[in-house]
Amino acid sequence: KTVADVYAPAAGSLVEANAELKNHPELVNQDPYGRGWLFRLRPSGPLPDGDLLDPAGYRALLGPEA
Repeated sequence: KTVADVYAPAAGSLVEANAELKNHPELVNQDPYGRGWLFRLRPSGPLPDGDLLDPAGYRALLGPEA
């Protein structure tokens, strides 16, 4: 098991944390875009333009070795 800091992509209020991860932390790696989500955030202002990636954009950034 590993403990690491998680940084939100924008300032805001925590709306919900995924309680399922307490008993099933492996979901973060096994299903990060499904059951392994970490938290829901209500932004306190506008989101940064063009700074956030969707899953496809992140895969493209990583390249073919990912």
